Amino acid sequence: MLKKIELSVLAMFTFAIIIFGATTLSLAQTATTGKHASLPHDAIDIAIDTRCNLYTACRESGHVFCIPPNSEAILLGKISETPAVLTVDALRNVFVGTENGGIYLITQDGDLHEVCRIDRKPIGLEMDRDGTLLVGTSHGRIIRVTRSELQQIQEKN
Repeated sequence: MLKKIELSVLAMFTFAIIIFGATTLSLAQTATTGKHASLPHDAIDIAIDTRCNLYTACRESGHVFCIPPNSEAILLGKISETPAVLTVDALRNVFVGTENGGIYLITQDGDLHEVCRIDRKPIGLEMDRDGTLLVGTSHGRIIRVTRSELQQIQEKN
């Protein structure tokens, strides 16, 4: 239970730094890793997986990173549009929503797939326990992309 509380505090601290526009983002030392993790100055969002990896994307470059505990950032891929939000699923696939309404999937192998396109900027992405991607829009709608639909998208490409 203590580990979950530490991660929640870490996530809230990181989110607060991103919101308030710090130019150099260095996270507080955590009890779980004993090291510092650094985020790009233009990080748009963070997500944390079950292995305590942090995920983020850069607004300017479109680069999407994984920051494992006790390690340096790993470039997972690049989105050609401006990232706005992201989330990660149980298989460590990263989903990125862009300011133009694109929703993209980046697999752990670095493959990039467009999942869907919505008519508004997404304001939130989340995975439910069944593997359904939930996309919150700026007009209060929630769009659901089921796990089977996501698998079909990956198989097409």
